[in-house]
Amino acid sequence: MRYSRLILSMMRGVVLIRNLPYGFFEAELWQYFEQFGKLNRLKLFRSKKTGRSKGYAMIEFANSEVAKVAAGEVLPPEKVRNEAFRNWFRRPSGHYANKKTVKKQNSVKSPINVKNMQVRLLKHLKNANKKLQQSGIQYQFFCPSMTLIQETLRKVSSERKKHETEKNSTVLRQFYSQVS
Repeated sequence: MRYSRLILSMMRGVVLIRNLPYGFFEAELWQYFEQFGKLNRLKLFRSKKTGRSKGYAMIEFANSEVAKVAAGEVLPPEKVRNEAFRNWFRRPSGHYANKKTVKKQNSVKSPINVKNMQVRLLKHLKNANKKLQQSGIQYQFFCPSMTLIQETLRKVSSERKKHETEKNSTVLRQFYSQVS
């Protein structure tokens, strides 16, 4: 298996192109380099965070002679990693990390997680008040008591449940009106 992979990698020609100008993306690269010969794969490296081009690409030609004609210099097979063309056909969606954090922050939290967050917040506020007093600043952050926080949590959860039941009942009414 490894021997056949080595022979295939010697037959193909892989070219690394750097300092690509903006606007020279996958379709344009493919169109330009296809005039020299058959392309197997093309990977334009993109940022996972933003999805924008990093300015360099790897192109795999079916034949190494064609790659030499197209670029002048071909990467030796031992310098081309197996993962170089991994997901070469897939483009990152962009702002992946931001979407992930927004989804996490907007998710419904369990009462245990909410309570832990509140305890941490109160701890930070108390530490900030201590530091302010030690430095001689006459200011105090408002620290609500845990009972006040629990009351507001109960109100919010009851309103959320009420809203969900109203939403479910309207959906059911619409469904039954369509069925009958």
